[in-house]
Amino acid sequence: RETLVAPDTICVALESPNCTEELTLVDLPGLVQFQHNQDSALLSQVEQVVMEYVQNPRSILLPIVAAPSNIHNSKVLQWALEFDPKSTRTIPVLTKPDLIDPDSESEVLKLLQESQFRHGFYMVKNRGQALLDAGRSIEDGLKEEMEYFSYTLPWTAITDPRLGIPNVRTKLANVLWQVMQNSLGEIIQEVKQQLDTAQGKIDAMSTMYNTRSKQRIFYHNLSQAMVEHVKMDLSG
Repeated sequence: RETLVAPDTICVALESPNCTEELTLVDLPGLVQFQHNQDSALLSQVEQVVMEYVQNPRSILLPIVAAPSNIHNSKVLQWALEFDPKSTRTIPVLTKPDLIDPDSESEVLKLLQESQFRHGFYMVKNRGQALLDAGRSIEDGLKEEMEYFSYTLPWTAITDPRLGIPNVRTKLANVLWQVMQNSLGEIIQEVKQQLDTAQGKIDAMSTMYNTRSKQRIFYHNLSQAMVEHVKMDLSG
């Protein structure tokens, strides 16, 4: 059967003198809720790829959910609570606040103020298609986002730093540091086990002949031993 979703990754490396943290971001495919004229295996293939990262205790989860959608039925949020029940490594992020129906804004506002997730919900407003088509920069988008949250009701009621990409970036850096600290002991133990395994394989190789003279003597003795065996076989 044809594979519609490949587990392979396309890596893009970004380097800058201003980067003080080493961070790998993995953009996973969105969970499919409905397949229209698609192979029925698509859903399970997407879930297998996503699940590989969700179950990893060293992965930080940033479930991205459109604010206008039915957030309570979000499968990715359900998985986050299932595999990270203490939500120590989950930072849920809401998007598209400008598309929320006015009657639903109070519900989203409540999510930002009270949440079952330890780190709470964050909300961002990315550059719209009009800004992208106009070639506006990321800096322009950040400025427009800041102005939107500063002057648009009801988001002006949020006093905690939960709005905007810079606040998500700060929270992500803090959670990354905490996850690294919590995982350090386990990582050191795994490295020691791998070193022990490698050393065991080296020891199983017997004597190491790491110079030309030692190698020459070894092969000379080996060839002489083979000659003696052949002589014995020929003599009966």
